[in-house]
Amino acid sequence: MVISQDIKKYIMTNIIKLKLFISGTTFRSQKAREYAGLLVADRDDIELDIIDVVQDPDAAEASKVLATPTLVKTSPPPERGVVGELKDLDNVKDFLEL
Repeated sequence: MVISQDIKKYIMTNIIKLKLFISGTTFRSQKAREYAGLLVADRDDIELDIIDVVQDPDAAEASKVLATPTLVKTSPPPERGVVGELKDLDNVKDFLEL
């Protein structure tokens, strides 16, 4: 299957970008990774970056993250975030407009 340049451009400009901020390998961090993975499973239009604030505290500060786990939708606007447990996937999807 050949994908035209217009379709490739559309796909690349309509990517949903998420950042998951976690703290080390704690149980809560592991569960947040698991739930975030379920959110993006089977979605080619979502890019998920996982940031460990223990290893990269500057990234958390730059994004004004005060608690972990925090899942932030950075693109497309508006930027929105969910702090805490992510297990209610339907509510998380609705809030982040996924």
